[in-house]
Amino acid sequence: MTEWTNIYNLPEPLARAITNDTYEHNPDPNHYAVHELINPARLTILRRRYADEVTEDVSDGLWRLMGSAVHEVINRAGTERGFQEERLRADFGDLYVTGQADLWEQIEDHAESGQARGKVTDWKITSVWSIMNTEKEEWEQQVNCYAYLYRVAGFPVTELSVHAVLRDWRPGELKQYGPSRYPVIPFAERVLPVWPQEKVHQFIKSQLKLLLSYTNTPDDKLPICSPKDRWTRDECWVIKKKGNKRAERNSKRHSEEEIKELFDTRYGQGYEIEYRPGKNVRCQDYCEVAHFCSFYQTYVKEEALG
Repeated sequence: MTEWTNIYNLPEPLARAITNDTYEHNPDPNHYAVHELINPARLTILRRRYADEVTEDVSDGLWRLMGSAVHEVINRAGTERGFQEERLRADFGDLYVTGQADLWEQIEDHAESGQARGKVTDWKITSVWSIMNTEKEEWEQQVNCYAYLYRVAGFPVTELSVHAVLRDWRPGELKQYGPSRYPVIPFAERVLPVWPQEKVHQFIKSQLKLLLSYTNTPDDKLPICSPKDRWTRDECWVIKKKGNKRAERNSKRHSEEEIKELFDTRYGQGYEIEYRPGKNVRCQDYCEVAHFCSFYQTYVKEEALG
């Protein structure tokens, strides 16, 4: 179980709400949750190995608390055509996989098809940039795994989507980027491809096989998470207004010479060039097992040495 700290002295009721995790952590080594299958193998293995040693600060759980609050309010609204927060299971030999989609709804049959239809929806409290700039392959994998579990339970799934509440949406950025690129409200729906059941079955089997193959692998020999999995940002130079944090639109370059040329031709007084070093965002800010990760600890030492 996670050990919690409160180094910023958040109010006790708030801290209790964050640490009161209602998810039942299953210690059975034969059990795998859907999120363990879609995360990098190193992350999943280290989480399982050090589950009793992980320490988090309650401040790290503030966004998760907001996500839980949104889910709770939506659940209270209810649905007359489906199920909410149903935990489902599928067996794979001695192993079993569980998952809990936010919503399954029956879709009215089309007379011409005569087939039952259903939709799985997952709610996300996320950044507007996750909708604008990335494909979010892990969302597609996650909801297709949920669809698999519903089909195993006897319920059809013919549509998949993520409903995203955008926590950092800003009217000023809508004006800057325009409605063709930027969501017009702090909500967006992403419709996702529906995989055939056999494709999901093979995906789950391959992920289970991969994780099992590293059961006895030493920590430092586990496969390193890819730059995409680490949410790596390359070093860059940007142009920004003095006093602002956000860079000017389209100002990022991977060459210092290019950014200086752009600055000299288009910008002037009131703007400045800023160097931004590369960063493994997930490792530094969001990975609760970074302390146990040999790759990250080496990265930290190299950064300290410059």
